[in-house]
Amino acid sequence: MKKPMRHKIFLLSHAKDDIREAKNYYNTVVTFLGTRFINDFRATIYIIATNPFIYSSRIEGFRTANLKIFLYQVHYIIEDASKNVVIFAVLNAHREPNYISSRFTK
Repeated sequence: MKKPMRHKIFLLSHAKDDIREAKNYYNTVVTFLGTRFINDFRATIYIIATNPFIYSSRIEGFRTANLKIFLYQVHYIIEDASKNVVIFAVLNAHREPNYISSRFTK
């Protein structure tokens, strides 16, 4: 059986900060809840790496993938030439829409 193609994933520094902040927040709520958040995020990243086109394009070519357990969204683009995936933000789905839009600068 042929393995599915895996696209390279690149996280911008803002996205890394988003992940770290969410993990730290959830660890203050319940011990090891931050670890569950990271596991949920990794599962979503695996889906994106395997088939980044599964999620529809929304604002200016950005795609949004929802985490399965936590109310967070991964906002990313697929680079045309390389087909690499660039993650711009990992944000709470209840965030102010204007804040989310302000983060979408290619």
